[in-house]
Amino acid sequence: SGPPDLLDKEFIAAPFRFSSQDFVAEGPLVLTSPPEWDYASCPPTYKGSAPLEGAVVIFDNAPWPSCSFEMHTRAAGAWGAVAWTFWSSYVPVFDMTPGAYVNVFLPGDSRRLASPPAFDWLTSRGVPLVDALHAGADVRVRVTPDESEWARQRASAW
Repeated sequence: SGPPDLLDKEFIAAPFRFSSQDFVAEGPLVLTSPPEWDYASCPPTYKGSAPLEGAVVIFDNAPWPSCSFEMHTRAAGAWGAVAWTFWSSYVPVFDMTPGAYVNVFLPGDSRRLASPPAFDWLTSRGVPLVDALHAGADVRVRVTPDESEWARQRASAW
């Protein structure tokens, strides 16, 4: 549910390799950003005001080179998130392919996380959704995993 122009939109949700590959996650979509997190340690600690319990969390511009996707997912899970993903301000410029980041790991990652599931959905088709969240829209989603578009494109090249 959400703004009428966003209803029934479908996006590829490619699971990260460290995440469960089979999941269904439903809940309000909550957008967070670095100022809402304390990076004194990694995983970071949430200090924002939006409730994450039961939410599908989108982290806007997560500083993943210094604190991995897995660690951000762990942090969101500690606050009760039912799923985690990220967004980046460069998506509209480069029109990313969902699944391009699913194999990104950093030292210290377990590469195995049961919960919450995490997925890569980066595509410029998501810009209106993220813009609506920035404007304060209430959006509820249902997320199920898809084959990575990145993997499909790569497989077709061989």
